[in-house]
Amino acid sequence: MTLEEAIKHAEEVAEEQEKAAKEWHENQVRKCELIRFAEMDYTRENECKECAEEHRQLAEWLKELKQLREQESVLDKIEEEIKDTLYVDSLIFTELIDFKNGKIDADDVIEEFNRVTRIEVLRIIDKYRAESEE
Repeated sequence: MTLEEAIKHAEEVAEEQEKAAKEWHENQVRKCELIRFAEMDYTRENECKECAEEHRQLAEWLKELKQLREQESVLDKIEEEIKDTLYVDSLIFTELIDFKNGKIDADDVIEEFNRVTRIEVLRIIDKYRAESEE
């Protein structure tokens, strides 16, 4: 059973149980009308309502799980793109060559690395955020 199928099943069971509770209540009302002043039995109705509530909660939890899995997938893609970007970024490469040739010091390389990394990370996150909103 897939996550989607489980969500659908839980929602269907909840609806069936709500319907069963309503039907039970209506039957008890008719029974009491036929037998004057009889006491209504709410046991079955309450059981159906409780079952419906539990299945609604289950469906909500499954929806949350589905959303978390989707977010995790997007985060994995972002992480991979960030790794790829960091290895090939030409600005960092240029800074490292300048450092090797003695033109700049290590602090300049670190500063440039941090600046480029932050810009790239924000760009990638924005890209995936826009894709997920589509």
